[in-house]
Amino acid sequence: MLKKWIDCFKNKNFRIQWIITFLFSVPVTVLLPLVLAFVEKRNGVRLADPVLEILVPVDLSVFIFILLYSLSILGIIHLLHHPCSALLTAQSYLVVLSLRMLCMFLAPLEPPAGIVPLHDFFLEHTFYSGNVNLKDLFFSGHTAIIFLFFVTIENRRLKMVFLAGTSCIGAALMLQHAHYTIDILTAIAASYLSVAVVRNISGKFSGIYCKEC
Repeated sequence: MLKKWIDCFKNKNFRIQWIITFLFSVPVTVLLPLVLAFVEKRNGVRLADPVLEILVPVDLSVFIFILLYSLSILGIIHLLHHPCSALLTAQSYLVVLSLRMLCMFLAPLEPPAGIVPLHDFFLEHTFYSGNVNLKDLFFSGHTAIIFLFFVTIENRRLKMVFLAGTSCIGAALMLQHAHYTIDILTAIAASYLSVAVVRNISGKFSGIYCKEC
């Protein structure tokens, strides 16, 4: 594994892409809690959601937390053996976060009727500043990150695991009334779009996504 990373870092374009990724991550990391705090304080619109109307709210926070971070750790461990895929995932995730901040800023929403607050113990002690956010809705970050692994990981068996994980997390979020249906569907589209953008822009200029470094 280490040898793969050493060999890839011998590639000038690979090094430059990681530097760009790190530099881009700084403003994204700084802006995210600010945007979340702003979104939480303003008034929004409550959407009519026919799907949620037929679902009885239930607290699945623990299930979602365990599934999300278990799959995330699995994805990271796999990507440690595939440096170029790891770079693609990291860059795509930053694009996803940027899109999510833009969507939340442009589409102020009130929580769905009957919402059961989603407790994410990691986010509450980091980007949420100790709070339980209810209005970071459009679109679902939990769904987006798991589907992002599905798109960027090449292993077919793992892809099926992440596809199933995306379905489970999306369904659980809706059962908890923590997200609207459109939040889940848009998260999937945003992840797919982000990878496509990175492949066509970053990959076009560096040429590192066509093969493993």
